[in-house]
Amino acid sequence: MKKFLLLKTLIFLLFFVFGSSNLYSQGPFCCCAVAGCTQNFQFPNDCNDWCNLIGSSNTGDAAGYALGCAGSICGAMPVETTFFKGRILRNNLVELTWETVLEIDNEGFEIHRADADFQWEFLGFEKGNGNTTETINYSFVDRTPYPGTNYYRFKQMDYDGNFEFSEIIVVNVKNTNGEVTIFPTLAKERLLIKYNEQPSDLPTYRVFDLMGRKILETKADNGVIDISGLNAGQYVISFLLKDVLVTEKFIKVN
Repeated sequence: MKKFLLLKTLIFLLFFVFGSSNLYSQGPFCCCAVAGCTQNFQFPNDCNDWCNLIGSSNTGDAAGYALGCAGSICGAMPVETTFFKGRILRNNLVELTWETVLEIDNEGFEIHRADADFQWEFLGFEKGNGNTTETINYSFVDRTPYPGTNYYRFKQMDYDGNFEFSEIIVVNVKNTNGEVTIFPTLAKERLLIKYNEQPSDLPTYRVFDLMGRKILETKADNGVIDISGLNAGQYVISFLLKDVLVTEKFIKVN
């Protein structure tokens, strides 16, 4: 009888892990109250630490992998995604790609990015295909990634306003810190660009808002960029240095 109960328990556990309709019960994922289902690649045995790192709280399995998420906020998305990955393009641009094999009432995908401080920001939107059982491939290019570690996710949105977050992926961009200094980070009228070694070709400097819209473009041969005409707010300056894309945040103040 004990052997029978043990066998029955084992079958139940195997079904729960491998047969559940919850797409996120089969790997190192955690259920976080704000972020939804996210891949726990930094604390593989503790979802509490992982959810805390991304500014949320654990709603799933406190012991580790989120096997207790079925029926919670981590229920299966109405869009079935086979992969979500990122790669470095020429000039350190980041291309994000993902594939769907099922879409139900899919309005589209918001693309989000965060740096090491895990403050998420909106990058853009990719329109979905509504209802389809065909395989669809999507791509999005981040033209202003941060030097070093970049975290990415997408927010899949239904027509009725429901949404789910994807797993979080990491893309590491070559860091050029030490070769160039951009200051001040709180700027009123000018940004100053100082190189350890003056580049042979004068870069083109581009300033973007946090929605990815280009606000300003200039050569600035004296290393001084006039930002007096910008509205107060947060911006990203971007330019090429030795075929590597340099990006830096700054805040325009009045």
